[in-house]
Amino acid sequence: TGSVDTFPLADLLSLEPFAGPLKNLKKDSLAKFDAADSASATLKGIKALTEICAEEPQFQEKITDFGVLCLLRRFLLCDDYEKLAAIEAYDASRTLEAQDRVPNGHGESPISDTNDSSSVRVPATAHIRKHAARLLAILSLLPKAQKVIMADETWCKWLEDCANGKSPGCSDPKIQSYARATLLNIFCNHQIDKDHVN
Repeated sequence: TGSVDTFPLADLLSLEPFAGPLKNLKKDSLAKFDAADSASATLKGIKALTEICAEEPQFQEKITDFGVLCLLRRFLLCDDYEKLAAIEAYDASRTLEAQDRVPNGHGESPISDTNDSSSVRVPATAHIRKHAARLLAILSLLPKAQKVIMADETWCKWLEDCANGKSPGCSDPKIQSYARATLLNIFCNHQIDKDHVN
């Protein structure tokens, strides 16, 4: 788990009780999820992890070992859900254009609400970032999490920009506060360690 680019969460999913159900899932029988559904499920998962870590500190080390920092980094620094929603809107508009070019038997173009680009829901990415930042602030009290974040220049730069309101998607005062808390936890603890060595 030395690098946030590794994905030890896959190890968790290969264990029981996850391994059996994952093998038995048939791709064709799965319901179709859009970006907004996926983002909503992600948000609920992050909130649940955050509450567990806030109330039961002993779980902080465990989820850190299972690779949650890798996920948090991705949720904070990347815009996957925005891109997915944009792709869905583009695909929906292309489908609608194709339907407009092929009239039905009554001379009318069929209209499908599910393929209407205006019906594509916007994922709650701002909420995902805010709650991911809150969980990161909690986990940044752990020395192993501090080392991982400190070693990642891109992540530290993003946290600084977010704390100062300079990063896209960081206009919410709460996410700025979580970014500042994370930086304080990391660098204050690092300074204390240096003072102890000296």
